[in-house]
Amino acid sequence: MILDLIATIYIQQRDLESSLRCVFERMDLFQSPLLVDSLLSYTQRDIAGIYRSLGRWEECISFLNKSLQSLNDREKESFMSERRRTFINIELASSMLRCGRLQDAISVAEHSMKTMGVLTSHETRQEWKLFCKIVEECSSKLVSQALSGLTMKEWIDKEEAREKLEEEKA
Repeated sequence: MILDLIATIYIQQRDLESSLRCVFERMDLFQSPLLVDSLLSYTQRDIAGIYRSLGRWEECISFLNKSLQSLNDREKESFMSERRRTFINIELASSMLRCGRLQDAISVAEHSMKTMGVLTSHETRQEWKLFCKIVEECSSKLVSQALSGLTMKEWIDKEEAREKLEEEKA
């Protein structure tokens, strides 16, 4: 679709706000219930990804929750729907960790692990290993932040500035 192409170009040019507008326009175009049902969860994840790139964590979390709800409303239990839920939950929990909502992230992880008992594929185990690594990393960052005496926002800003400086040097 043309709007997808335009949104992709904006993303490549780092104009994420314009990309976000294109994605919202795409959502407005699809008023057919069939199209909305099939695309809504993916579009909401696209929007969440753009908000993540902008560092707007609460909006990212909001759209990931909407995507998860759309998936729950639309799809019956199946292996593929559970895999999608797993991916969304990993994104959701890591976004919650990123903005300092450790307890919420743990709740998402615990709930997901209870409902995922039937999934034993190698990919799913790898996804949860990745999630556990994210939890471990963010937990150590939370401890580091607490010891530094900075607020979470100040500490995240400081860490992002340090990471950006390292990228520029490389």
